[in-house]
Amino acid sequence: MADATRIVLANGVNRSAQGSDRVAAHFTGVVAARWTVPDEATLVFMAALHRFLNAGSGDPAGALREAQLWMLDPAREVPATWPQPLRRQAARLSAFRSGTWLADAEAWAAFTYQGR
Repeated sequence: MADATRIVLANGVNRSAQGSDRVAAHFTGVVAARWTVPDEATLVFMAALHRFLNAGSGDPAGALREAQLWMLDPAREVPATWPQPLRRQAARLSAFRSGTWLADAEAWAAFTYQGR
């Protein structure tokens, strides 16, 4: 477990800075929200993050960046491999506010990676 990255879904507080000694002992890094993000956006963002984390080199910082760029892309495509409820949610959010809501900083900018 010493080479794992932890993803913290404690929205609203900078959880990535809390308990850093415990985290450092067990994980190489943490992805966390530095401020509150709406649950609907968090769901879609975390699905994108996991998609890029599992499909790429396994680099959490790179996967985080890819997920952020995916959220910013107005031509983003929802993966066909996502479960149908998640695909519907992503499509609904993609269409909200004329397709700009997932690209708003509110939906993706709070997520950071801290680690080695």
